[in-house]
Amino acid sequence: MGTMNKTFMSFAIAALLFEIAIGETYIVGSPNGSWDENTNLQTWIKSQRFIVGDNINFQYGPPHSVVEVTEADYNSCEASNPVQVYTNGNTVIRLSSPGKRYFICGVTSHCAGGMKIEVETVPAAPITSSTPPASPLTPPAPASFANPMTPPSPAPPVFSSQPPTAAPPQPSPTAAPAILPPAPSAAPSISPDLSNAMVPSTNEPPIIEPPEFASDLLSPSSPPQPPLSSANKEHFHHLILPMGLGFGLAMILGF
Repeated sequence: MGTMNKTFMSFAIAALLFEIAIGETYIVGSPNGSWDENTNLQTWIKSQRFIVGDNINFQYGPPHSVVEVTEADYNSCEASNPVQVYTNGNTVIRLSSPGKRYFICGVTSHCAGGMKIEVETVPAAPITSSTPPASPLTPPAPASFANPMTPPSPAPPVFSSQPPTAAPPQPSPTAAPAILPPAPSAAPSISPDLSNAMVPSTNEPPIIEPPEFASDLLSPSSPPQPPLSSANKEHFHHLILPMGLGFGLAMILGF
């Protein structure tokens, strides 16, 4: 963008210099008159606008001339102290600087008759670019860091006026059949006689009668003993009865 602006300005300046070098050429008194007494030169000069670089062309014949003078000599039509005198009949004067310049005819009576002009030159108009000036580049704004995400606040619980609906019962899983341990084998049955003998009665203590003969307590292989007398039998009964009771109690307590 900056290079294009510089290029455009360069072309504009070159065009201005070319225009200044060439400029416009204005024929005095044209289009219907010239530098003479019959043309209303004051009306013509007021309708013109001259800028730096323009040219004015005086076309005339004898006895006329073109004399450049100061402002004071212009007002008094005095040609005796000229700035420049032209007499070739086709005078082109370049307006190379802004300001006022004064021209009169060298014949005093002609100047007094109106053959004089005051030429005002203005500076060339400043060059205006059709494109707006490039605005300075604005640095990009720093990237804003995103704020950490705020977790959404939990929604307030909504209380319903209706009682909660009971959930349908869930089917219970099928219970696996219980594996029962094998039934213990029945204990060997005890004969009624033995059980009755082993279990004492709760009402009376068991009475165990001693054997009548001592041979019942001896092993079968023992030789037979001679029979006892009545006195010995009575003594034997008194001795064996306590022993039998003790043996029976020991057996009951053992079971």
